Amino acid sequence: MTHAPLTIWGVFIAAGAAVAPVVTAGPDSTKAAALTSAIDPAHADWSAVASPSAGRTQTIGAYDAGCLAGAASLPLDGTGYAVVDMGKRRYFGHPRLISFVRELGAKLENANGTTMLVGDMAQPRGGPMSSGHVSHQGGLDVDISYQLERPGLSPAERDLIAKVSVVDPNTDQLLPNLWNDRQVALLRMAASDPRVARVFVAAAVKRDLCRQAGAGIQRRWLHVVHPWPHHEDHLHVRLHCPPDSPTCIEQPPPSADDGCSPITLATALARDRAERLRPPPRPNRHLPAACATVYQAPADDGTPARTAGR
Repeated sequence: MTHAPLTIWGVFIAAGAAVAPVVTAGPDSTKAAALTSAIDPAHADWSAVASPSAGRTQTIGAYDAGCLAGAASLPLDGTGYAVVDMGKRRYFGHPRLISFVRELGAKLENANGTTMLVGDMAQPRGGPMSSGHVSHQGGLDVDISYQLERPGLSPAERDLIAKVSVVDPNTDQLLPNLWNDRQVALLRMAASDPRVARVFVAAAVKRDLCRQAGAGIQRRWLHVVHPWPHHEDHLHVRLHCPPDSPTCIEQPPPSADDGCSPITLATALARDRAERLRPPPRPNRHLPAACATVYQAPADDGTPARTAGR
């Protein structure tokens, strides 16, 4: 996925394997070299595997260096949401992520009658994607468009939806025809959920949220909203590691402050401007040893692991 203002939407750890904690401050961090390497990227095209693996669900490794056993798929249509860009088959995740998306959609529709567009989650077995992301590898990340109210679209129409930036690249101001209270409500609902570890947004979005938020307890949800480059057209929600996945490497906790100081926001805006002209980093392929088993495991319907399109 390119990051121009207008783009197209594009189990267990082996005994004795060393897994060191990894600090992943951003959604596409590549600081995961301490994980045990067992996957040869030349022979592991995770995007070509069509079905989840059989067996119980496990998120293995880090958000940017891991995989997903026993994944669940998000229904393509639901209350308050619709999946887009379905051809990439990135609508899989840990069951906790599936529940989160479905519940968030229902809350959004109940609150203001709108529908959210759900973009990339994870591939059927997680792992590195061929394009667009460094993270999204363990089934705990989901991209949601800032655009709302596009229900009733056919699958073909959904694959052609253009993602439009809500930030004017010349002024770093939010575009009033694309940004209003409905987007703020969506972000508040997502960030207030106790399952959420981070919500990544454009720096200009974070600045606007800081301006609008009230004092005291009303600002608590801002602590998990983190500015990060290349999020001008969507928010990226990341969940905490689930209890059923002991080898999942957790996102470090947010800072104690709400990230709304003028210096913090100015630094984030400068970083966004600088990163707009740079290509996104390549996915990390240093994976835990257990991911080799996940990649080669039988499919959830009992058949051998098969390749998409075969």
